[in-house]
Amino acid sequence: MDHLSHDEKVARFKSCRWFTRGWTLQELIAPSRMGFYNSKWEFVGEKSTLKHVLAEITQINESVLENSALLPTIPVAQRMSWASSRVTTRPEDMAYCLLGIFDVQIPLLYGEGEKAFIRLQEEIVKETNDFSLFAWKTDKKSGTQHQKHWGILAPSPKEFATCRDIVNWGNTLYNAECLITSKGLRFTPASGDGLRSGSSRFKETEGMYILDLGCYHRSEKGMAIGVFLQQHGADLYCRVMPESLPMWPTGPGQQAQLRKSRVFYIAKTVSPVRSTMMGTSHRWAFNLWQVFRAMAEINFRPQHSQFQPEEIWDGERKLFLSQGSRHFECCAVFVTTRKDGLGASRILVRCRLYLVHGGEEEAQASVKVEFDPPTEGKTDSDGFVRCRGRVVRDIYEGQRVFKVEVEATTSKSTCKC
Repeated sequence: MDHLSHDEKVARFKSCRWFTRGWTLQELIAPSRMGFYNSKWEFVGEKSTLKHVLAEITQINESVLENSALLPTIPVAQRMSWASSRVTTRPEDMAYCLLGIFDVQIPLLYGEGEKAFIRLQEEIVKETNDFSLFAWKTDKKSGTQHQKHWGILAPSPKEFATCRDIVNWGNTLYNAECLITSKGLRFTPASGDGLRSGSSRFKETEGMYILDLGCYHRSEKGMAIGVFLQQHGADLYCRVMPESLPMWPTGPGQQAQLRKSRVFYIAKTVSPVRSTMMGTSHRWAFNLWQVFRAMAEINFRPQHSQFQPEEIWDGERKLFLSQGSRHFECCAVFVTTRKDGLGASRILVRCRLYLVHGGEEEAQASVKVEFDPPTEGKTDSDGFVRCRGRVVRDIYEGQRVFKVEVEATTSKSTCKC
């Protein structure tokens, strides 16, 4: 081998099937000393002297080949990429052969198939806050693009093929808290991070958000990367468009507006059947966007708001979610003040969804407004002025919803939604 050039050495080693197997990945990294022999059992060289060749073939850092103790310093996505082109006889072994690479333990349950790789990722989430684990991409030629909604966990190591140069921005210990729950991955954003609003600079699509992964490609230094998310419920999201990763420049004046930090969930996995079900996640929701817009138009600004039931209120999209129920009621109370300081009001919006004869969904809305100082004219015993409230069928993000329309006229002001 000594008389061969570097390129010739790479070509000869690369043709060896040993570099395509899953279990040989940890066999290559773990030993401090390792000797290579050809098919005739003739000594070829040691790992220490062939590290440049081995690094080019496997894309494994030379420092890791010299000292496996440095594995924790390598981003999770980059370690996953080392296995992206490798194969195993049994699908479960594709996960089991990576246990040592990530220093985790899971029971070996032969027969579970590709679920083993999901369990591996769940265990990695328990041990690290390295969000590069979610920087995978699907191949446009894989034939899986018929599925619109995806989970945040990758189906297999193949999806990490483009992560060979992933680098984390800083210490992952300061990333948001991430926990595995029955609802999905629970994120508790730290100060200054969270979901970024899907502005037109990223994607001109309603309901689209971006999760900042806190990492970048070395070849695209200065360009942060994330994943596209779509909301399905008050606090549940799933991944969409996994064939691409949004990128944006970092630095002063380049940050996208951050959403209000709060706990949210991202589905771990989404089957094709569940993806179809998610297509109707906010069907027949009550849309209150017009109510908020109307208060701004008449110079009223909410000081305090209450929503009941709170668990079905989607504060980002201003929707009350029916969650598939055919009979439910909800209400919103807005305590507002005028920007000019001339008065205040308390607006009560009550909505009801019910099933009528024949299976059609119908809805109604009633609105009351209490003014301070009191308005002239007829009020009920509680001091409220009853307004005309109604709902009309509308389309929001491609789904049928009920839009709440309100019109109230008094001697003091007019509220039209």
